[in-house]
Amino acid sequence: MSQNSYVIDVDVYISYILKDKLEELFLFVIDRNFEVFVSIELENELNEVLQRNKFKKYLKRPSLEFVNAIRQFGNLIQPKKAKIESPDTKDNYLFVLALATESTIVTGDKPLIDWVNAPVRVISLAKFLQIKID
Repeated sequence: MSQNSYVIDVDVYISYILKDKLEELFLFVIDRNFEVFVSIELENELNEVLQRNKFKKYLKRPSLEFVNAIRQFGNLIQPKKAKIESPDTKDNYLFVLALATESTIVTGDKPLIDWVNAPVRVISLAKFLQIKID
């Protein structure tokens, strides 16, 4: 697995968007020359979550602007379907994307981080943010 390829879970993007710090995440990734992958499924989930009333009221811009920013920032690919049975079936697409791109998943979702049989490396945001520039 490439140490420079990552799939960032929607929960991480949401956290940065709500704190109005999405640019900080982008700069962190750029400074380290990381490659980030996104898929239509990830974009759809992000848009759906941002449309929820509990989040929508905190957005400083329309949700589609954030989705478009992440699409422009990341490498959009459409991986082939694969059978994955993650602890949260709604997150299976993350593993399919990570497998297709040989990436590490960055998430705040503890069941995914703790998944012993994960087919790819899964790390917390805190661990991701500790990665130093080569």
